[in-house]
Amino acid sequence: MKHPDKIKIQFLGQCIAVNGDGRVTSAYPQIAQQMLRAAFPSLAFKSNVCTLSHPRGLKALVRSRLLLFKPDIMVISLPAMFASIPTGVDLINQLAPELTVTARSFLRRIDAKLTGGHTLETLVKSKLKWRPTKVYPPLAIDEYERLIDEAVAFSCRTSTCRVILFGPGGLNQDTKTDTAGTPELSSAVNRMVLRSSQRLGVAVVNAGDLIAEHDGSVFLPGTNVYSQRGHEVIAREVYSVIASQVSASGAGL
Repeated sequence: MKHPDKIKIQFLGQCIAVNGDGRVTSAYPQIAQQMLRAAFPSLAFKSNVCTLSHPRGLKALVRSRLLLFKPDIMVISLPAMFASIPTGVDLINQLAPELTVTARSFLRRIDAKLTGGHTLETLVKSKLKWRPTKVYPPLAIDEYERLIDEAVAFSCRTSTCRVILFGPGGLNQDTKTDTAGTPELSSAVNRMVLRSSQRLGVAVVNAGDLIAEHDGSVFLPGTNVYSQRGHEVIAREVYSVIASQVSASGAGL
């Protein structure tokens, strides 16, 4: 790792920093970071969260994050939804995500200076309705796997960043399956992520087996969205895997 006393962690995925309907106060990236700071008091941890719009844009998103944030560790969350339902994307955000990230960062800075809050950002969101410029059909498992391999191989080839893959966490017994697919599909995607991890030699969070050990309270009722308890359960495992990477690197030790 580049900085023995500072660890930068990039989280990529779907709905990983969204508080949903207010019943989630802290998502797993924030909880895991707090645990890391407590476990490694001599290290400074900084994290960044970025949404993955579609696996077809994963390599471009990885490239932009390596360039702009320069992470030491990258956690890539790979849900089953991309193999379950058609997904609308903004091609500019997919092919050149750094433009969107930079624009949003600039808007937040202007907001902070002029309004002390998020007034401009909220106004823009209320006036502009998002419309996808491309709709992708559900991915076949082998194509999904190929896109993961391509992005991870690029990261390993061009940087010293340690990659951690993170599969889907399964379904609640009363989960609506219109977005997450069937339990069998979720399990198949999780197995795909485990295969990619082994083949590429990178760490993995086995969310499928982890969530299977808990009851339905890890999801918000009737959904496949993590509840506060679910985020805490996932955070402990994410923390454990990241901590092993930090310890293996000898950073700060």
